[in-house]
Amino acid sequence: MFEALLLASYGGPEGIDDIEPFLDRVLAGKHIPQARRDAVTQRYRLFDGKSPLPGECRRFLDAISKRSVHEGIPVKTYWGNFFAPPFLQDAFEQIERDNVKSVLVFASSAFGSPQSCRRYLDATRDALNMLTPSYVASASIRRLPPFFETRAFVESVAQTITEKLNASKGGKTLILFTAHSIPETDAKLASYRRQLLHASLQSLACAGLMRDALIKEPTFPSESLVLGPDAVAKQMSSESRVALKKRGLDAALAFQSRSGSPHIPWIGPDVREFLSQYVSENKELSRVLVVPIGFFFENMETIYDLDVEARDLCNALNIQYDRAPCCGASQKMVDFAWQALRMNVDELPTYRCEGDACRFQCRLYPR
Repeated sequence: MFEALLLASYGGPEGIDDIEPFLDRVLAGKHIPQARRDAVTQRYRLFDGKSPLPGECRRFLDAISKRSVHEGIPVKTYWGNFFAPPFLQDAFEQIERDNVKSVLVFASSAFGSPQSCRRYLDATRDALNMLTPSYVASASIRRLPPFFETRAFVESVAQTITEKLNASKGGKTLILFTAHSIPETDAKLASYRRQLLHASLQSLACAGLMRDALIKEPTFPSESLVLGPDAVAKQMSSESRVALKKRGLDAALAFQSRSGSPHIPWIGPDVREFLSQYVSENKELSRVLVVPIGFFFENMETIYDLDVEARDLCNALNIQYDRAPCCGASQKMVDFAWQALRMNVDELPTYRCEGDACRFQCRLYPR
């Protein structure tokens, strides 16, 4: 089994004084207009400069540590971020000082794309290259591959859906899965939409909202969807929508939080654009349940882009807004991480992206 778990994340500010240094790191080398930066700064100020992400990471690691004590199996936990303390490089340096010889790197992203798994992989390799060669040669560092297909993940998402639906008062409900938008070229290379649709449909099946048989061969368009009357139909099979309709439900996938140059096409449809058009075509809709399946932990994109901007739009459209929480700190995901830690180092599964974005195996060292 592994001696330690290293949780890798993007990081986030934890107070007003942390906002500007955090944005300096995030935006380094990027040509972002000052007005755009000021708008992002204001978002963090609305929450006193506190991102929920650091707290989510601590909850997850604390649960792993408690599990270690309960099981009587010693496992060390570490935490490293890209853009905020504690940094990934510092975490690996501490791991070397502690002479830990087998480490499972758990990235806070269930899906594969250049913006997630590739970035985590490259950052981890860069950090390892700064350590002493003798330590690196003697250590076994493994990265957990994308886990969007695992039962633990889809059941965790399904549980958040079920709990919200059970608390609802009825009326037609749109279950709107969301994920962070990325450039179209990257999305196609990594089959990003395919991953998200697969996990979304599997989650609906696990929630008992459709039969497994209906989602064995779903339609997964690789091109960007064009908003129109049949936008949802392009995402899901007719059988799946019939199964949901019997329960007064519908489901779709949309994207949020796009950034970068406006001249570069990013994957869509955008959450707010999709909602506006869907409501205009479905007058009987009374409620939207947003499920941020693409986000493992709560962060600024969930509490502002969804709970402020998307909620405001729903209020303007006279539609009830509700949102399922991210599932990263759920008991099922903690159990999943613990089970991965208990595996033999050489038993950890490898993963290759379906497209040409990565072409890597999630084994870092030894090579």
